[in-house]
Amino acid sequence: MPPPNKQSPDQIIRILKRNPLSAADLAAKFEMSGHHIRQVLRAMKAKGMVHVSGYAKSGNHPERLWGAGNGIDAVKPPPLPRAERRRMQRDTKKKVDALKPVKVIPLTMAGMLGL
Repeated sequence: MPPPNKQSPDQIIRILKRNPLSAADLAAKFEMSGHHIRQVLRAMKAKGMVHVSGYAKSGNHPERLWGAGNGIDAVKPPPLPRAERRRMQRDTKKKVDALKPVKVIPLTMAGMLGL
């Protein structure tokens, strides 16, 4: 692995030839910020070295998957309808609420007898 923040386009292309990756995955591999790797990918795209090979679901927004070479960019999927986003938020809230600890009230003999 190259030293932090010292990547070359050849190293990025070699990785992307094996498997399309998101900018976040590439940033982690090269120990770089996501902002910097996205700048590098945009410059490489302008030179025809990489293309958007697909999209992966990442929260509420699709995340670009980058592939090597001058291919045709994948079509960005349409946004989720508002009702679907709200349903997902409700489901997530239910899961989070289920993980919250239950308040335990200490029970004493005096409390049980109402004294």
